Amino acid sequence: MGICQSSSSVAPADGPTAGVNYLEMICCPYNGQPPSSHEWDGQDSFTNTREGIMSDALSLVGIKNDIQITKCNTLMIEACRALGAPAGENGESGLHFGMHLGEERRIKLFERLKKLKVVRDLYELECVQSSLEPKNGEGAPTPEEKWKEWEAQLAEFLRIADERAHIIIEKMKKDKHTPEENWKEDNHGCVLSKENLGIWFSRRQYAFGQIVADMIRRYEVSKLLLHPIWIMLLFPTGGIAGSGNDSIFVGDMHDAIVVHAVVHDACGYMWNYHNQLGPGYNYLNTRWTTSPKSSPLSCQVMGVRAARRMLKKKKMYGDKGKRLRHKMMEDRVKNRKEGAFHKLKMARGITGDFKGARPSKTGGGAIAGNNEEKGPKNEEAPTLEKLEKVVEERSGDQPPPRLTNEKGEGENMYLSS
Repeated sequence: MGICQSSSSVAPADGPTAGVNYLEMICCPYNGQPPSSHEWDGQDSFTNTREGIMSDALSLVGIKNDIQITKCNTLMIEACRALGAPAGENGESGLHFGMHLGEERRIKLFERLKKLKVVRDLYELECVQSSLEPKNGEGAPTPEEKWKEWEAQLAEFLRIADERAHIIIEKMKKDKHTPEENWKEDNHGCVLSKENLGIWFSRRQYAFGQIVADMIRRYEVSKLLLHPIWIMLLFPTGGIAGSGNDSIFVGDMHDAIVVHAVVHDACGYMWNYHNQLGPGYNYLNTRWTTSPKSSPLSCQVMGVRAARRMLKKKKMYGDKGKRLRHKMMEDRVKNRKEGAFHKLKMARGITGDFKGARPSKTGGGAIAGNNEEKGPKNEEAPTLEKLEKVVEERSGDQPPPRLTNEKGEGENMYLSS
């Protein structure tokens, strides 16, 4: 393949080339890591009564790391807390990874969770909406059909978490802990530590979710292809280069160690938490390892080597790869906005005066002459106000309410930011 072309199809998860194909899949930004995901900059530093002296010392030497806050990161933190929070007059328990719910309690929990605002907010994310678009030439789903699919994924997420609970309970008992009390403190990666909250919705965590979602469907753990968000909530430490919450390397998806860690964690997760499905930690099926595929030490050196080769093949390695990835992410946002602008015109039957116009790079204007029927050169782009006025005159309908930003300036409600 050429420079980072999209390749969403992957070889069977237990095939001899499965690991290589998963490396290839996540190395390319066009395969689904959304522009709203971010580069994780490592564990956060905090200043409080106990840690104040250490935090201040880190600030003096320039290695203090502040909390990362993004819209999607905050939304994932809220979702994680909401799913596990007790509610109801009787204090009904929320989702508990270390406890069996049973079908009846799971149904009640589903009925409560699907009404939460944060579940609706996740559904409204652009990366979720695009994943619910028609595939293979099917007709466009209605908003109701999209929401039903999202609800089905929520129900499947709860079922998988419930069926996985016995494995977590066994791990806790093996460590001589009581799962009902200590699963959050000694959780084998199922809960993020306070210092690692910045990894929520990072590119590495999202890529981990992509791989596990694919493997879960291929091994028929679920008939649905879950959105990566549900996998991230199932196992949030996926993609951290280290054991559980311990991070030994930061970097991003242009670093071989990070790309290897994502695939290594995903295959290891399937082996450990879903009845030893998949290739295990030795996802390359290499003979050049001294540890069995059940061991996290397996396939470390060869995995990093393979990840480096794949990144170089895709022109995505190192600083040059990082710059190229950012450029490709910007192009995705630009193309999405231009596509939304075009859909707006087509949906409202706007033709004639605006034929051949498309949005400019800034989104405030348009450049004429981009379609088959080209308009006159240097044609002035229609403003959003003009579009709404024309629509109102031709259809008799009132235009939708305008959105305003913090400065009171009008924003285009049809173009997602």
